[in-house]
Amino acid sequence: MFTPSSTLSANVQRLAPERGASLRAMNQGKERLRSSE
Repeated sequence: MFTPSSTLSANVQRLAPERGASLRAMNQGKERLRSSE
């Protein structure tokens, strides 16, 4: 049986890599914009 806090931390651990990937994609987009100027 899960306590709310352990479920929450499990969700955070699952979402963290996705958030990191989206941040990396945003940074790559900025680099692409900068290089095209």
